[in-house]
Amino acid sequence: MPEKRPFLARKLKLRELVAVDVIAAAALLVAHISFLSLPGDASQEPFTGPLWFGWLISIVATAPMAVRRLWPGPVLALTLLGSALATMFDATREPWVPAAAALYIMAVTNRRPVLSLVAAVGSVVIAVAFTSVLTPAQFSKLPRDILFLVVPIMVAVWAVGRWVEARRSYTARSAHQLAQSMVGDERLRIARELHDVVAHSMSLIAVKAGIANHIADQRPEEARDALRVIESTSRTTLIEMRQMLGILRSSPTLPPTSASPPAEHGHGLTPAPGLADLPALAQQARSAGVDVTMSAPPSLSLPSGLELSAYRIVQEALTNVVKHAGPVACAVEVSVREGALRVSVVDSGRGGPARVPGSGHGLIGMRERVMMYGGQFSAGPSPSGGFAVSATLPCSGESP
Repeated sequence: MPEKRPFLARKLKLRELVAVDVIAAAALLVAHISFLSLPGDASQEPFTGPLWFGWLISIVATAPMAVRRLWPGPVLALTLLGSALATMFDATREPWVPAAAALYIMAVTNRRPVLSLVAAVGSVVIAVAFTSVLTPAQFSKLPRDILFLVVPIMVAVWAVGRWVEARRSYTARSAHQLAQSMVGDERLRIARELHDVVAHSMSLIAVKAGIANHIADQRPEEARDALRVIESTSRTTLIEMRQMLGILRSSPTLPPTSASPPAEHGHGLTPAPGLADLPALAQQARSAGVDVTMSAPPSLSLPSGLELSAYRIVQEALTNVVKHAGPVACAVEVSVREGALRVSVVDSGRGGPARVPGSGHGLIGMRERVMMYGGQFSAGPSPSGGFAVSATLPCSGESP
């Protein structure tokens, strides 16, 4: 059951905000009605009109504030009218608070904010002008009270509303950009996984199919062995593809990035490959004619994402050996030294232009995996001939 956050630590829902506005409107209505019975002073005459008229002005000036979030435009118009009438007929002593509250909603929701500010300030000016006609004896002090109190309040409230709207827009844009970035990262992760799985398997299948085609008549037993490898590799690749698609279909939200491979519990799936699967990977390459020598610790306590990256680097490097070098000797070394996981794949092939560092999706994918952990990657012809791939991924694991 989700933990319940404190009232002040969570975002209020619309009905809760409306309830707060209803309470505030009721309090302001009571205050307005109480102003009707106050005696006059040096700056303002007492209210002398009919009581029902004073009540009507108070209701128009304050009651609409209860629904300012639902109909901000009409509420602003009514509160401005009520506040102006209250000022002209000496029916209030408060600085147009309901109108300012309605103006804030117009500014923060970006609904004609400039027009609403002009309407508010214009209403104040009209109220001052009519008051000068109705009560000329008090006009000398009243403009100072209204123009230097109500107008600054209106402008300040409007400015705060615009600032809040700008912050909300910035936050929304940032969240949208973050979501797009996560989607892009996830697409790259899926593309890397698909490339690593499909490229390795299809290269092995292509090599074995070519062998079977050439020796089918002369050496049928070897051809059958090649077909068995093709069948086994195809089944394994199909299982991995189904697992990947199953994870994508079952994820209710964006899947984790490649730094945190998706958990596969509860879907009947096998764990993501790691360093323990390297011997099987070497055996697949041997079946394609590559003489693989594997040097790796029997067990390492490393994060699963780091192990998956190391596995994919070795897989892609062996795939390149099968595709470009052919049946040559290849040395694979995996170790943990000085707080880093080191991967080295060196073959004795001829190298060549087709294997220039940085070309092809395979080398790019390997480099991206290493850069994701802030490591170092190099790939190119080795001094003794052939091609060498080297990767260093920082980690906290220790060699046993």
